[in-house]
Amino acid sequence: MITTTITNNPTLIDSKIEELKRISNPIIGLEFESKPDFSHGTTPHRASLLQLCNGSTCLIIQLSHLPHIPNSLKSFLCQSNVTFVGVGIKADKAKLLADYGLACGNVVELGNLASRVYGKAEYEKYGLADLASMIAGVRVEKPQHVRVGDWSVGLLDEEQIEYATVDAYASFAVGKVLMGL
Repeated sequence: MITTTITNNPTLIDSKIEELKRISNPIIGLEFESKPDFSHGTTPHRASLLQLCNGSTCLIIQLSHLPHIPNSLKSFLCQSNVTFVGVGIKADKAKLLADYGLACGNVVELGNLASRVYGKAEYEKYGLADLASMIAGVRVEKPQHVRVGDWSVGLLDEEQIEYATVDAYASFAVGKVLMGL
């Protein structure tokens, strides 16, 4: 069972970051969601949510509603003993830096890692849902109406919460298998 916390409260984020750090597992699934852009030529929206999952705890941070970025989050994302995993994570890392000045240290692209571990170059092209199913046995459903929903709202609905949790958990689960932990 995964315990999910959704928050824009810096004090609660401090507490939940401590929980994430207490788990001995050095792998954290990292994902983010943004309000989709439907117009060509417009500036992309900033990341709305940051999801962090260690397999038992998922922290969903409503970045777009934070009064300030907590130092605990900045510090955690830069810890050298933690590996953040995801699909497209290098682009996510760049977006978090550009949008919020959040640097993220040790990241591993799951498609590239799967390709190296299994010796199949095509794994580099797979999305999270395919990798999660094939490698970790995790079923990830990405309903279109949820995926393109407004992630910047103050109150997420149940489908958005489930989607965001499963997304981060799936990254964690694939990373755990590929890294042999």
